[in-house]
Amino acid sequence: MANVIGFHQVMEAQGAAGIEKFHATLLDTVLQEVNGTSGVLDFVHGDRFLITYNASTTCLPHSICAAEMVIRVCSKLTHVGLQGYQGIRFGVSAGEALCGNFGNELMKRFSAVGPVVHQAFTLMQQTKAEETSGCGASLVCSSVYTRIKARYLAEHMNYVQLPGQTNAALISTIRGVRPNAEPFDSIMERTRVTSRRRPTLGKANRGRTASGSPAAKDLAQPPQKDQGLSLTPDDP
Repeated sequence: MANVIGFHQVMEAQGAAGIEKFHATLLDTVLQEVNGTSGVLDFVHGDRFLITYNASTTCLPHSICAAEMVIRVCSKLTHVGLQGYQGIRFGVSAGEALCGNFGNELMKRFSAVGPVVHQAFTLMQQTKAEETSGCGASLVCSSVYTRIKARYLAEHMNYVQLPGQTNAALISTIRGVRPNAEPFDSIMERTRVTSRRRPTLGKANRGRTASGSPAAKDLAQPPQKDQGLSLTPDDP
């Protein structure tokens, strides 16, 4: 989940034509980096974006892809010369969700539904309290951190109880890529699977989504092995 800082201030200062140009440039940047990291820009409403990994399309290194996208978007938006740009907030969570077509006979759309989406929104809002900086303002849950810590530098910020969790868990902010880390393109090639879109089903099914698996209770334990997923009710 992402939210642009100061969006409405830009609208007040630049008017309709200015905010339209601002938003178009913003969307170009976000969409390019989301597509470049095997994600899906699922929802856009003004200054708010919902980005998913391994929901409508298969993506094995979910957390790494999400972290890479955050770093790329923040870096690029800093250098595109957007007048009035103040930054962008990211909340990155991981867990299971119901993925499928939701709606009625008149309108249906693919959606990922579950606590993981609310957790991402909560993390995005929590960036205001934690005063994060660096890669824009980003916070990731403990499960995402466990999966990305070998490649990305992160700073632990606080312990927060996210929606759907019984205990407070560690939240962290991404600070950058570790020196001598394996190139992102190499990781994607090594973990490549036959690209496929999730089946379009009338019934929503449970699948691992967002950027990984439910938050680990023990941050010291090694990350779980990623598994290829099909959109079926008996996914692990």
